[in-house]
Amino acid sequence: MSATPVNPPRREHETLADLAKAAGAGDRTAFEAIHRRLSGGLYRQFLERLNGRRDLADDLSQRTWLGVWQSLQLGRYDPAKSAMTTFVYAVGYKIWLQHLRSASRGEYGESAMAGLVDSAPDPENEATLAELLEDVRSCLQEGADGGVLTADERGLVRASAQGASDRELARQMNVAVSTLNARKQAALEKLRRFLAQKGHRTKEGERGGRGGE
Repeated sequence: MSATPVNPPRREHETLADLAKAAGAGDRTAFEAIHRRLSGGLYRQFLERLNGRRDLADDLSQRTWLGVWQSLQLGRYDPAKSAMTTFVYAVGYKIWLQHLRSASRGEYGESAMAGLVDSAPDPENEATLAELLEDVRSCLQEGADGGVLTADERGLVRASAQGASDRELARQMNVAVSTLNARKQAALEKLRRFLAQKGHRTKEGERGGRGGE
């Protein structure tokens, strides 16, 4: 008498950190559980950036999850430095930047985050990028980190990071494009200084690695 097939556990009760550890050891059911939890949000983000291009969103999503799996197998994820969600989005952002470099940036708009990421010493390293995005996220949270940015500045950086153009934002805020751009650059400079204090060294060498020199 043959045994009744047993479906693998869905593992929905486990934390993302525990699932990531198991996936890093080669457990595909753990990786599938991570995928079930995070794939929807990742896909929607690509879809928004691509103006509804489902074919490209599917392709970039698949490339992202392949990259996440490979990174976990290589031990590049450290739960002490970033949340698993942030790590997945960091891999996705790396894939997005690679796409932008091979496509027309003008079609999708410039991202405020692209400048910050491109100024990092190693934007192709998922772990470094995840730490950077984690600290950016903390800075953009209301009331976080001593109010580095004002509420208006946080909204401006968020909107720009999501692909809104300076012209579009200037129209919404009823100011000149030059004024809008000056405000955005001032906010980004505050954000760069905050990241430097957190130990993120730029290509210009503002500071050494995490923990200072």
